[in-house]
Amino acid sequence: MQIRFHAHACIGVEGDHGHLLIDPWFQGDVFNDAWSLMVPPDLSRIDFDRLRFIWISHEHPDHLHFESLRLIRERTTGPVTVYYRRQRNANVREAVAKLGFEVVELVPHAETRISPDLAITLFPTRQDNALVIRAGDRVILDQNDCRLLPAEVEAIRRMAPRIDAWFFQFSLAGYYANADDHAGLARARAWHLDLIREYHEAFRPGIFVPFASFVRFSKAGNAHMNRYAVSLDDVIEALPGAAVQILWGGDPLLWEGWEARNVRNLALWRERFAAGEMVKPHRPVTEAEILRAAESLLREGLERELPPFRPPETHLQVEETGRALSLDFRRGRVAMRERPHPDRLAGIVPAEELLFFLKFPWGADTLNVSACFHVVDEGRWRRLLRFRHSLYVGTEKDEYRVRGMPWLVGRLARGLWNRARSVLVPSSSRRILSGPPDLPRGSRT
Repeated sequence: MQIRFHAHACIGVEGDHGHLLIDPWFQGDVFNDAWSLMVPPDLSRIDFDRLRFIWISHEHPDHLHFESLRLIRERTTGPVTVYYRRQRNANVREAVAKLGFEVVELVPHAETRISPDLAITLFPTRQDNALVIRAGDRVILDQNDCRLLPAEVEAIRRMAPRIDAWFFQFSLAGYYANADDHAGLARARAWHLDLIREYHEAFRPGIFVPFASFVRFSKAGNAHMNRYAVSLDDVIEALPGAAVQILWGGDPLLWEGWEARNVRNLALWRERFAAGEMVKPHRPVTEAEILRAAESLLREGLERELPPFRPPETHLQVEETGRALSLDFRRGRVAMRERPHPDRLAGIVPAEELLFFLKFPWGADTLNVSACFHVVDEGRWRRLLRFRHSLYVGTEKDEYRVRGMPWLVGRLARGLWNRARSVLVPSSSRRILSGPPDLPRGSRT
């Protein structure tokens, strides 16, 4: 039984009865070309002949990457099963099945044996998921980049009191503060290192493997984020005395004798993080394209939400021209203005990113993760992004509607339940529930 790191958040579990591949992203840029792989995987290190199982942690394209799934399907001949979280929304299940995979949706907290020597258990939180893997006599926790609530931390600790290896995101991923807010971005780095320390204290793994952050912010609007990346040296310094194993693409996880390889891999990653990369400009788009997409989104918002729950008139300034898009879901109007109203301006956005936000169902989440914008009014900005994200089919509002429960009542009930859960869990893990102080997070999960 061998655990192998491939790239970013992709790891493989090589069992005697078939291999499991997790979150394959092999090539290309994601989040509207705003993220690039720092080092693509060496595909010769993946045994496609023995690949039988794939786990997708969540819908973000650095985890659910359709081009990589197509490549896998082309290189495999036998049946391959993709495991995903059970949900009412069938879009992931149907899209993956069309590629020729069998799809099994997992029930949370219930162990599923996928082969004689491999079993997996899903632990969901918001729209993300962690996975506990029993590989022979080893227990692996793949937390990827999900923020587990205290109750989920406790559930994992009850099921897996001994964790042999823990994989977790080690750096920043998305918007935390404006590009000129150096203090806010510095606080974000410190907060993330605190988060790593808190989870490490909670799980007490035999080995910690930092991963899921081997990417570069690659657009003109977000390249500044590369200066605030948490380094692998920062992680090692934050966990003095802890076993932190640094893996390069294709490396197997070692249970002993890996210290010399750590020195080599640290040097390799330092070189990659220091290397300059080409920064892509934002693609020009016309105001006509923006207005057409805004009008389509307006119709969708009017159809799917009652007036009291629609955001107030909000202006988004186009970075290239200084003109402003006015979105008024309460009065049912969109317009392009010569300049924004200062009391209604939420933020400044490059035209290409604004079009993507308006046009695609997942546009709010993609925009927030790309960090290609400048927030002017945090309250208006956050409310608009959350409203746009809530229109995505299969999200929280649809779940409550399907159950015949008004959305507001459902939100209140969930809020009370989460507050009660947070009180019941031990105080040692309760801090993990809190987000980064003074950092607007938009719709990022």
